[in-house]
Parts: sequence; C-alpha cells; structure tokens
Amino acid sequence: MSGLERLNATSSTVHGGIDSAASQLSQSPVATKGICLLSLDGGGVRGLSTLIILRYLMAKVNSGLPPGHHKKPYEIFDMIGGTSTGGLIAIMLGRLKMDVQECIDVYNSMFEEIFGSPVHKFKVTVALQIQSQFDSEILRRCILRIVAKSQNLADDDKKAIATATSLPGSQKAKDALISSAAAKVLLDDGEARGCRTFVCATAYETQNTVHFRDYPRADLGVPNKVTIVDAACATSAATSYFDAVVINGRTYRDGGFGANNPVNEVWHEAREVWVKDDYDDEVQLDKILKCFISIGTGAPRTEGMKESVKGFVDTLKNMVTQTKRSADDFMKSHRNLTKIDGRQRYFRFNVDQGLQEVGLEEYKKTPLVEAATEGYMESPDRENLVALCANNLKLKTSVSLLEEIPDMDFS
Repeated sequence: MSGLERLNATSSTVHGGIDSAASQLSQSPVATKGICLLSLDGGGVRGLSTLIILRYLMAKVNSGLPPGHHKKPYEIFDMIGGTSTGGLIAIMLGRLKMDVQECIDVYNSMFEEIFGSPVHKFKVTVALQIQSQFDSEILRRCILRIVAKSQNLADDDKKAIATATSLPGSQKAKDALISSAAAKVLLDDGEARGCRTFVCATAYETQNTVHFRDYPRADLGVPNKVTIVDAACATSAATSYFDAVVINGRTYRDGGFGANNPVNEVWHEAREVWVKDDYDDEVQLDKILKCFISIGTGAPRTEGMKESVKGFVDTLKNMVTQTKRSADDFMKSHRNLTKIDGRQRYFRFNVDQGLQEVGLEEYKKTPLVEAATEGYMESPDRENLVALCANNLKLKTSVSLLEEIPDMDFS
C-alpha cells in the first residue's frame, strides 16, 4: 500500500466526527463560497516538500471524484502567494494553472539542471565579497520553457509561441524565437482570474518587500507591466545563489530576507482585495475566510553555519528565525481561525524533522525530502489535521472572480 493509500485509509473514528462536522458546516455560505488562501514558504530544493504536502491534500480532496473531474489548486484557492521557490510554485499552480504532479515533475528536472553545474564553487570571493554561485541564465531558460509549454496563456501569447514553433529553420533558431515570445508573456495580462497569484521580492534600494501580481488592484491604479519570467526570477534571486533582477529600472532580490514565510503578506493582500473601507467594521476578512493553508519547506539547520562572512551568515540565521516567528505570531494573532464553533480554518504544515541537513541547492537529496515529508504527513499526529483540512477544502464550490465580499449571513 502506497503512502497516499495509507493516509486515505484513516480511521472510522476520525472520519465519523469530521464528516458530521462537515455536514453541519455545509449549510453555511462560508463553507461553500468563503475565501480560500494558500501561502508558500521559500526554501530552494526543499520546496519539493511543499509540493508533496499539497499533493497529499489534493489527493484527499479529489478522492471519490471521477478522474476527469479532479480539481486543481487554482480551482479551489482564491489567492496563492509565495516567496522564492514558493513564489515560483505559486506561479505554476495559480497563474499557469498546473496540477501538483506537473509541478513536481518540472521542479525536479529544473533544479537538477540549475544546481547541477555551479559557476562558482564558493559563495564568497577571496576578498570576502558575496558572489552568485549558480547561473542565473539557466534559471531564466528553465522558467521560459515552463511558460512556453503552458496551455493557459492568453490567445495572443499562445499564437506567438505557436508561430515561433512552426517556423522553418534549425531547432536552435526556433528555440530562440520561442523563448523570445515566452519572455513577453505578462504576469497580469488583463484576464480576470478567480485564483489570484502574487510573489514576494525585495526591492534592493529600500529593502522593502514588494508584490508582483497577476491581477489588478483598484487602490494601486495601473499595474506594472511585469512579465512572468521576470517576476519568477526576481522572487527566486536568493543572495549568493543568483544575480539580482532588474525590472523597469529597479533592482530586486528574492523576498526571503523579509518574508520567507509570507503568511502575513497573503493575509494583508487578501484584506486589500476583499475587505473594503466602506464596509462595516464588523465585516472583516476572518468573517468570510473559509480556509487558510500555510506550507513550509521544513525546519532548516542554523547551528554550525560557517562564520567566514559573519554579516551574511547572521542574515541567513535571521531569515530562519523570521520564518518560524511569522508562523508563531500569525497563530497567536488569529487564534479564532484555529477553532471557531468546532471548525478549524487555519492550517500550518511544515516538516519538523529530517530536512535539517538539506541545503537550498542540494538537489541530490530529493529522495530524503520525499521520505521525510511522507513520514510527516503519514504520522498519526497529523492524521486528524490532514483530514480536517481536506474536508474543509472539499466543500468549496468555486473561486471568486470579483473583488467583493460574498453575500453571506455572518450572524
């Protein structure tokens, strides 16, 4: 019996109580129409753990449905936000509407290509200057391929890529034309989407966290014309791993140092979209929230980091601390989302043991990531949480196309 099959074979005691609660909750408009949010941490190759966790959840959501009717994450979540590799996953799941297994396949092959041939052996020079260890152009080419292969682009973008594919000439010339067409695909192409996607990056000049979105926000005016590939490269541009990215004259790095766990970024972004100033103060996001899932990339190791570049190492340690603190602080500030009338709405999944020795670039350790994550999800301690989360998501009927609070009775 596979890991997923063992997880699906949960005890009748657990499911009896959960199914009863789900039946009662299905009468609530929030249960079927409420907002679902997904927050994805950064973590390099450990992002595979995020995808495996999500695969477990989606398998339970789709259990009992015929194969042609399985839901993808973009059909359930109204907003997906991510940082670094979590941002890249957010784009694939939300903007490009990929299913989880597609993402896993792409993820594994992409990171072997990116991290398999470092351009520098060390992250610092002999003069103690930080340098990019990996080739940023390979990262860009990988993302361009993902965009070019997507079937979920605007008609004009699909036509441009198809035209480049059908032109005569060498494969090298065709690839160049395809990449050129894919490089022009905008993150926000003007299409109304039920699943809104954004990624976090850090503005180099101010060190502020910024969001690149695939949707407009009325309060921000005209959106920046940011391409998918630029946004994906910016959110992935971790210091000492990849070069910074210049977009519209401004320089960006990944959002890991300010929002490696973007749970608060997702919460505040959702408030800006769905909670309007002209509504009564009683109508807050937590009143219309159905489910909020935050997924980490495993607890990393902080002890024993080399102190050769002390400031840089201190920053990395602060990033690790911030990731955990964000999760803890959000839980403390929103206790009502943990339990309300017997219903849990906020779920945090993060492998606590087994990934401490997996570096951001260690793609050869993906079997360890898989084993540790499967062990975490199959733990008896997690059985009830996984079932609660999946049953919550199962009730969702559709995502919200409009920037409006659903018509719900909050009494």
